[in-house]
This record gives sequence, C-alpha cells and structure tokens, in this order.
Amino acid sequence: NLCIGEARAAEQMGAQIFEQSRVIDIQYTDRPVVKTEKGQITADKVILCGNAYMGDLVPRLDDRVLPSTSVIIATEPLSKEQVAQCMVKDVAVCDSRTALDYYRLSADKRLLFGGLSNYTGLEPANAEEVMRSKMAKVFPALRNVRIDYKWAGNMAISVRRMPQIGRIKNSNVLYVTGYSGHGVAPTHMAGRILAEAVDGDSYRFDLMNKMFHLPWPGGKLLRRPAMAVGMMWYKMLDAI
Repeated sequence: NLCIGEARAAEQMGAQIFEQSRVIDIQYTDRPVVKTEKGQITADKVILCGNAYMGDLVPRLDDRVLPSTSVIIATEPLSKEQVAQCMVKDVAVCDSRTALDYYRLSADKRLLFGGLSNYTGLEPANAEEVMRSKMAKVFPALRNVRIDYKWAGNMAISVRRMPQIGRIKNSNVLYVTGYSGHGVAPTHMAGRILAEAVDGDSYRFDLMNKMFHLPWPGGKLLRRPAMAVGMMWYKMLDAI
C-alpha cells in the first residue's frame, strides 16, 4: 500500500503522525497555530493537504474544490486464463471519457476496477452492482467473478482539473488541493515543490502560487446540482 509505505518511510526519517486529530481552527500568523479538539501546535510552517476532506475549515479552499465520490471494487484472485482474457499487460489503465473508468491488477491478480463519479458526496446504495455492470461491459469474461471487496473515497475536483498550490493570506500556511482524481503522480510532484518551499527554495512554489484558482460557480447551494447536470450532459456525449 503506497500510503502506508510512505507513512512508514516518513516515520523512519523522524516524522510523527497523529491520527484522529481533527483540526478545528488555524491562526494565520508568522508562526501559525493549529488547534485541534484536544490541544494546539505552534509551527514555523503549516501545509494543508486534506484535499477533499478539508470541510469548511478554510472557506477560501472549500469554494474552489468540489468533493466527488469514486468507488472501487476488487474481484477474487483471477486465474491465468482470466488474466489473459482481460489484461494482456500488467499496467494501470483509464479510458478517455469525461466520466472515466480505471482499472489494474493487484499483486495477487485481483482486478481493481474503479469509477462512478458521484457529485452528491454520498456513496450510492447500489455501488457494487453498478460497478460490476460497468466492469462486465469492459471485460465480459469477468461477468460472473466474485467481488471480494468494495470501497469508496472522495476526490477534490477543481474547475480547471489541475492541482492548486498556494499560500493562505500571505502567512506561513501553505496548501495543495484539487487533484481531480489524478492524485497518485501529481501528489508526489506537489510534495517536492512544497518541501522545497519549506526548505527555503520557493521558485517553483511561487510559480504555482501565481495561478488564479477559480471558485465553483453557484456557491454551496447550487454548485453540486450544477456540476451534476453538467456531468449528465458529458456522460450523454460519452455514450454517443
């Protein structure tokens, strides 16, 4: 698991990780103060990287990303014959549609199949059934395989579908958000840019910070319905 592996590597290099420590407020000063429900920390610099899980902690960021739920299913381990029928090469794949599907094989030869962008912020009750149907359209030979696992998570969608990197209120609070479903590669690049900025080399960070990040039109009340209607249009075009 990439996330767990990188967390272990960070701890081996001296980082401390405190889970279940929800931040409830931030003071934007030269030495920012981060308040949690059980205490507070004063830091030289703070990096906000909660992506779709920031909530309304920072209104400036909240109105510039739209959380979207994506679902992944994992099949039972496939036989060599089944693998040969669906994945000639062991690579990660996504299609070219606006509302795309993505899939790859796991180390134990399960097919991981994801998609189903949902802009309500809620996981559909029939998510496994829908994902199985989508998988069967791409890989008919796997129509009857067992589904062993299903999970869902939120992506932060930005208007331009590009990561947003910047600084809050000219303070020492930096942020990155809005990976728009393509986070595995860009997160590592963004991490390097932010690390450079914290270490005193802000050249690449300053370039990204100059970009204007558009807020979602419609505000909290209308942005989700507007996005859902827009995606219905593009899904119709995908189907043509």
